[in-house]
Amino acid sequence: MSELVIYRWRCPYCTNGDMGDAQGRCLHCHGIGLTNDVGGWDEAELTPAPVPPGVMRRACPDCAFRSGSPELEACGAQLPVDSPFWCHHGMTKGYAGTYQPPGYYRPDGAQRDIPLGELICAGWWALKTGGPLPPEEYRDPDTRAPKTPPHPEPTEDSE
Repeated sequence: MSELVIYRWRCPYCTNGDMGDAQGRCLHCHGIGLTNDVGGWDEAELTPAPVPPGVMRRACPDCAFRSGSPELEACGAQLPVDSPFWCHHGMTKGYAGTYQPPGYYRPDGAQRDIPLGELICAGWWALKTGGPLPPEEYRDPDTRAPKTPPHPEPTEDSE
């Protein structure tokens, strides 16, 4: 069975998995430099793990993890519990508006497909790593953001 593992912290005992010439590879983090085992450490002393390049840098205006989103209004019924949630921006649409990646991969024993080339939702990542969820309300991308002036009407001079 495959398992999703997200490391939240840099190892507080070593530097990138290395304990120096005297000790070599860190046994606490098994030499990877990241860990979730930080018992006994104050959170203020810890360094968060970096966000992987496969995660959106910020939540979209219509992120499923913003308050007021259709996904949250449905009590999370459409959100995956134990697997990543991919951002739908840039995905191709298939039958009935469903999002379809151009390619996918399913490892042996995995329950779901992994869309190739797609980015993981920033809101989902924040939820799984204990980060702050997007503070702004959900906004339908087809509507203008509040305080955004309307597009100027074309004039004869601009044509």
